[in-house]
Amino acid sequence: LRDQADTPQDALLLENLLIDDLNQESVHRYRILFNNLKPDHVWGKLADDEFLIKIGAAKKSREDGKIHPTLGGLIFFGDFITITEELPNYFLDYRERLSNETRWSDRVCSGDGNWSGNIFDFYFKIIDRLTADVKTPFKLDSNLQRIDDTPIHRSLRECLANALIHADYYGRRGIVALRFPEKVEVANPGGLRIALDAMIAGGVSDARNPTLMKMFGLINACEKAGGGFDTMRRAAREAQAEAPQAEEGFNPDRVTVTVHLGNAASTAAPASAV
Repeated sequence: LRDQADTPQDALLLENLLIDDLNQESVHRYRILFNNLKPDHVWGKLADDEFLIKIGAAKKSREDGKIHPTLGGLIFFGDFITITEELPNYFLDYRERLSNETRWSDRVCSGDGNWSGNIFDFYFKIIDRLTADVKTPFKLDSNLQRIDDTPIHRSLRECLANALIHADYYGRRGIVALRFPEKVEVANPGGLRIALDAMIAGGVSDARNPTLMKMFGLINACEKAGGGFDTMRRAAREAQAEAPQAEEGFNPDRVTVTVHLGNAASTAAPASAV
């Protein structure tokens, strides 16, 4: 029923909160990144409240005339405690096991109290962890600078961003990203809004949270035209890896995407030997 509403989940105006209830350090970091990527953009010189309105993180209320965060703005820039007051099931969890040991070698979760707990900071706290051991072949660009960004790197970024964008933040069990030596699994609450085979085929996008998609898109963290699974599939072919997999579960509704690293895994044999 929430998905059938005319207004997307993340566009909901939170009139019980003000802009000051957002994590100002997160907003500042986002603006630095935005300005570095788009130095000539007209939004770069706006005041914070005007900038947040432009990107969809805030709106002016018709009731009191004040500027309040949207639900998307709260999820993207809020603090964990404030977010969970609106979304009691909200939780972000990253775990990695890069050896044969049974214990997780690293973990980041939204409720540990050491950082904001919002999805913007979560993305940048774990994206380097997700890609840390991915092999990078020696390639140079036209300026003879080494290219350290591979299709598998882009595939993992897309996988994580998609989970954060398409999650149902009212749903249970939160967003969980698991890093293993040869694969990454990312799961988010909420069922698919398009058929599973249509998502895997690519070219179709129906974001549950278009505001979150916009905010990630403005800092080049995601595709905008349903090309995410295409990106992952092309990366798998180049890495001679098993194709990415998507699985939809129910009760609770949940989507899990698995990206195999193939010969880009740190434990894989060289490509010539595969």
